[in-house]
Formats: sequence, structure tokens, C-alpha cells
Amino acid sequence: MIPIKEDRLLDTIESNQAEILVHVQQVRSDLTDWILCKTYKVNSRDYEITKEQELYLRYLRINLTPIVFGNHQCLDTYSRTFDKIIPEHKRKKGSDFIPFKNHLISLMGYEKLRSDKTSALFPKFFRELGIKVCVYCNSQLTVSVEDVNRKVVARFQVDHFVDKASYPCFSISFFNLYPVCASCNNKKGNKDVGFLLYTDEECKTLDSEYKFILDDVSIAKYRISRKVKDLLVTFNDNGHRLDEVFAIEGIYETQKDLAAEIIVKSEIYNETYKSSLQASFNRLYGKGKSSMNFSRFIVGNYAEPREIHNRPLSKFTQDIARQIGLIE
Repeated sequence: MIPIKEDRLLDTIESNQAEILVHVQQVRSDLTDWILCKTYKVNSRDYEITKEQELYLRYLRINLTPIVFGNHQCLDTYSRTFDKIIPEHKRKKGSDFIPFKNHLISLMGYEKLRSDKTSALFPKFFRELGIKVCVYCNSQLTVSVEDVNRKVVARFQVDHFVDKASYPCFSISFFNLYPVCASCNNKKGNKDVGFLLYTDEECKTLDSEYKFILDDVSIAKYRISRKVKDLLVTFNDNGHRLDEVFAIEGIYETQKDLAAEIIVKSEIYNETYKSSLQASFNRLYGKGKSSMNFSRFIVGNYAEPREIHNRPLSKFTQDIARQIGLIE
């Protein structure tokens, strides 16, 4: 729900560059073998690559490294060339692009990179990047429980900003990978939600365009009745379709009790009491990156906009807490 700086992603790419390049080299080698073989197998059925598909693979092999590392503008440029090689109407369901796409995604190693093993690149990469929570709904962690080879495992979830069904060539491009929860990943599909996670504009990383709001009248009703059902939560996504695609308001309708707790906290932690606590326990709240600031203690969650990727429900908690004056 809030972008992060491109530089932060690039730094994480750089720190994992050796491992990424080893994988890229393996993919390039596999692409070469596939082009020379001219055949492939999907679900026990043999296929021959068409001339268009061979051109697609050759272009991908030549440009694989900049495609894996390239930013949104770079991927947009490459997408136009891939569209010329295999136009959109030839990528529709029922075409020979479907088995080709499935085999290419497998060859690119997407599933291997997101596996449950501790050595898998994607989980390690995004832990280092500092994204633990779904970037769309902020309500769940970026792992899901799945059955893999008759074993129940927790697997990392990632969405493709440019969908991999249409552009399997970008299935392991880091700027195209968004850590998400399983629910949002399944719901989004190939829809465009217009949210860019990575940006080079500092101002966009300071605050979110999206806001949770408690209806003022409902707050007044709750203060009198103490009935959670009286609270009304709305979500403003500024026309970016997050609520339309992911039913954000429906998700957070279940969290009105959390909003009620924040209202009660605002009554307990008035300005006089907060000042007293800060003065009495000032040494507990340092100024380093690892220290817990006073606002975080008060709300029981991360309290700065740039920190919402650290824990579920932090965006909702922050917005309501600021609206009613619990934190600044």
C-alpha cells in the first residue's frame, strides 16, 4: 500500500548478485538447449516450437540479464518487442502459446526460486528487502500453506505486476515481483491495479495514497454504545481499484474490534498521560533503527508509514490512530 525506493531494491539485488547471475547463466544455457532441440514436453505431450516461438526464445536469451534486472521502464520497452514477435491475439487461451508459456516458466525456474527451502532465493531476497506483509491488502503475511509432494509446507507468495501468463519472459524479473498473500495473488490474476511498488520518487515513499477512515458519526455512536457494530470503516484507494479487485473494505470489516481498541486507547492515553509516560520511561525509547518508538508502543504496531511492510494490519492501525489523535 506504499511504494519503496528503487534504490532499496537495487541494493538488495546487488547483495544477491552472484547467486542471481548463477541462476541467469543456467537459464540461458537451458534456453540454448531448447532452441537447438526445437521440441519440448508438457504433461507427457510433445510439442515443436514454431518460428515465432524460436524468435521469442532467441530474443529472450540475448537480453536475459537486463530483463531480469531491469526496472519498469525497461520491461515496458522489452514487452513491446515481445508483443511484435507473438501478438496478444496469439497468446489467448486455446492457442499453442499455452504449453509454450508453461514450459518457459518452468525453465526460467520460477517455482524453484520461491520454494519452501531456506536456501531458495525469493524468500531470502524479500526478507532482506524487508517486506513481510502483502503489499496489496497489508492484512496477511507473504507465505501460504501448500501441499508439495504430499508434504505440507509454508511457501513464499509473489505476484507478477505484468502477469506471467501473458509475459512468461518476465517471470523472474525482480522489478516485476511483488510479495503478496495467497488470497490477493489468486484474486488479482492478470488484472491491472495500477500500484507501482518500486519508485525513484522519494515523496511517494513518505506516505501512502490509500487511507482507512472511520466514519465520524459512527465513532460518536461507539463512544456512547460501546458496540463494535456501530463503527463504519471505509477505504479510499484514489481510484486505483484495490478495493474493487481485493475487497479491502470487506477484509477490514472483520477488524472493527481493532478500531474499537484504538478508540479506547485514545481515551486512556490522553496528552497528559502520554507526556508522563514518556518522561518516566524515556530511556527505554532510543533513537536507533532497532529501537521501539513511543508511538509504536502506544498503538501496538509499527507507527510510521514506511514501516507498514513489517507487520500485518499496520496500515489500518496507523490510519485510525492518526485520525482519532492517538498518534501524530
